[in-house]
Amino acid sequence: MLGTECKARKSWVLWEEYGKYPNVILEILSESTGKTDKSLKKEIYQDTFRTPNYFWFDPYTLEFAGFHIVDGKYQPLQANEQGHLWSKQLGLYLGIHQQL
Repeated sequence: MLGTECKARKSWVLWEEYGKYPNVILEILSESTGKTDKSLKKEIYQDTFRTPNYFWFDPYTLEFAGFHIVDGKYQPLQANEQGHLWSKQLGLYLGIHQQL
């Protein structure tokens, strides 16, 4: 950000990013948006944004899934032995940490 003004925002604003789409999207699902996030928004991120990595997490069911684009279509990421998913874009694993 330029200058001393810093505004927090909850969404990607394309024109403020000079027309660049995000490389990674992590969607936190809710009861009201979960179906849309898994279908319509996933399709938009794949076909319009062409975002290389898309992840979703449901904090109620602990469902965690990730996808990467292969030949223009999202393919599911395979979890490692700990159940974590690799994000090539971030250069790190993402997963759920549960304390006992």
